[in-house]
Amino acid sequence: MPNTLKSVSTSLRLRREARLCVDNTISLMAFVPGNRGLFSDQQLTPQEKVNQEWDGMAGEWDDLAKEYASGFYNLIWNKTGIDPSKKPIVVDFGCGTGLLAHKMSLDCTKIVALDASAKMIDILQDKVRDFELQNVEAECVMLANIKNEARGKKTRFEGLAETVDLIVASSVFTFVPEGDIEATMHELGKMLKVGGILCHSDWPKTAARHPNAMSEEKARQLHKMARLETQSTEICVFAGSEVFVGIAKKSQ
Repeated sequence: MPNTLKSVSTSLRLRREARLCVDNTISLMAFVPGNRGLFSDQQLTPQEKVNQEWDGMAGEWDDLAKEYASGFYNLIWNKTGIDPSKKPIVVDFGCGTGLLAHKMSLDCTKIVALDASAKMIDILQDKVRDFELQNVEAECVMLANIKNEARGKKTRFEGLAETVDLIVASSVFTFVPEGDIEATMHELGKMLKVGGILCHSDWPKTAARHPNAMSEEKARQLHKMARLETQSTEICVFAGSEVFVGIAKKSQ
C-alpha cells in the first residue's frame, strides 16, 4: 500500500495531467435547467481550478489524509513552543474536511477553520454539528479576495485582526496560485497577535514535482510577505514521508 502522502500526491498529479490539454481553454459554459441557455463563457481563474480539484476530492479526503493530519498534529506543539494548556486561539488555514481542526478542538479556546473548497467546508460543518464542536467555526473563503466578500464575512475577518495565537497550514501553500499568494500571506499575517506563530507543512522541493514545492528560500519569502520572522525551516518525517515544516513569528 502506498503511504498517505504519496497517495494524495499521485491523485492530484493524475488529475492535473488529465486536464493539461484543456487548462488554457476550460470555461464556465453550462446550461441552466428551464431553457435559460448558456449563462457564462468566462474562463476559470487559477483559484477556481484549484477549488474544483479539491471539491472533487472532498468525499475521499478523510481516508487519504488522516495519517498526514495526525503526524502534523503531533508535531505542532513541539515545534511551536505554544502551550496547549493555555487554550490558544487558532486559525486552520486550508482546513479541508477538518481532520486537524477536530483533533485540535480540545486544545483550543477557538478554531477558525478556513478553506476555499465549499465541499470540504460542507463536510466539516457536518462534523461540527455531529460531534458538537462548539469552538470550531468553519468558513469557505478565498483570503486573496476577502475585500470582495459580503460585508458580514469581511466584518468577521476584520474582527480576527491581531487576536490569533497560532495559524496552522497543512499542505496548503504549495497549492495557492502564484497570483494569490502575496495577498493571502498578508491577510494571514494580519490575524496574528504579536508573538503569534505560523506553522506550516508542505511538499518539500526535494520530493515533489509541483512547481511551487517548498524550499527554505520559498518559505522565507512567504514569511516576509506576511511580515513574519522565520524561526526555523526543516525537513521532518511523518506519515512515512519527508515533509517540509516552516515556523515563523510575528514580532511587531
